[in-house]
Amino acid sequence: MIDSADSATPAPPSDPLADPCVHTLTLDSRTIYLIGTAHVSEQSATLVREVIEATKPDVVCLELCDSRMETIRDPEAWRNMDVIKVIREKKAFLLMLNFFLSSYQRRLAKQLGISPGQEMITGMQTAEAMGTRVEAIDRNVRVTLSRVWHSLGFWRKIKLYGHLMGAAFSTNEALTEEDIESLKEQDTLQLMLDEFGESLPEIKETLINERDRFMNQKLLETEGTPIVAVVGAGHVPGMKRNWGEPADLDELCEIPKKSAWRKLLPWIIPVLAVVGVTLGFLNNPEDGKERLEYWIWINVILAGIGGILACAHPLSIIVGAIASPITSLNPAIQAGMFAGLVEGWLRKPQVADFEKLGEDLSTTRGFWRNRVTRLLLVYLLVNLGSAIAGFIALPKILMN
Repeated sequence: MIDSADSATPAPPSDPLADPCVHTLTLDSRTIYLIGTAHVSEQSATLVREVIEATKPDVVCLELCDSRMETIRDPEAWRNMDVIKVIREKKAFLLMLNFFLSSYQRRLAKQLGISPGQEMITGMQTAEAMGTRVEAIDRNVRVTLSRVWHSLGFWRKIKLYGHLMGAAFSTNEALTEEDIESLKEQDTLQLMLDEFGESLPEIKETLINERDRFMNQKLLETEGTPIVAVVGAGHVPGMKRNWGEPADLDELCEIPKKSAWRKLLPWIIPVLAVVGVTLGFLNNPEDGKERLEYWIWINVILAGIGGILACAHPLSIIVGAIASPITSLNPAIQAGMFAGLVEGWLRKPQVADFEKLGEDLSTTRGFWRNRVTRLLLVYLLVNLGSAIAGFIALPKILMN
């Protein structure tokens, strides 16, 4: 028999299980206390500790993946990150997405003087102090972000980045504790997504709905009773609605393959640009020369502007600008990669940059000051300038 309801027996006000954020899921003889939290709330952290102490569970399950749990256990793990390798492997977009999401939560948490994800830290510390097993039940963050990224086309990717940058760099008025507690109606990720309305339904499906099913399945596979599960409040409705329904974890972790059309799409602009310039030379050498010069200069200028906006080293700006007219004709290579590699060589991130990464993610200035995030910004903004140049140049090259 499967039940998904709040605890039915009345409890005194001092009983943490009476809190409306605590829900009871049952399956056969197993009981799971599901706590919906705000990821930047001191009250949520306190509630997690009280529920664990009151129920003395066999297992505490947290909305963390193994890598994020390891980061909590070893805050110095950032030092081992090779940013240059990330750029070479073209994973900078995913890493920066992660940074933007982290920045949004850190800005909220900083206003309350707590650590982002404090309820997860509290859950882990309370369980380990009691000798209770701790399990990570969330999908790997890189898999989640990869599935998000592969589900979007070029312009929707730009829209997603613009939205996340706006949230990460916004200067909202100070929030009260009551304002933050209202986030219990939806966790911070879902709060950001709701601002999109219906424009990006793929994002909510991947970031929220898929992870609801993933965490439910992990709970179903976790032995022991009772179990305390700590998740963001935005996941509670979906987890209760789908409770007891099996899910295929391998399928939910599969990175979608690009369709033949998606593989060909990046080559359309380069091919059309080459055709346009070639036709220009065949028609009139001067016309062809004019089209070629326009392609070169629009790429140089916009890629250079991207480097300037990222506060790149002058040599990085020059390299990215010079590379752009060539890399724009070959999607396999990127102007931002050349600019980023030069930036990393000239301004290699130091240990201090990794030590201050958490603090710098909470401020706009910190994003540009920290060598780790600035290196990624150089890569991203130079690439963005180069991509926009192609869209702007193509009509003029074809229509002249």
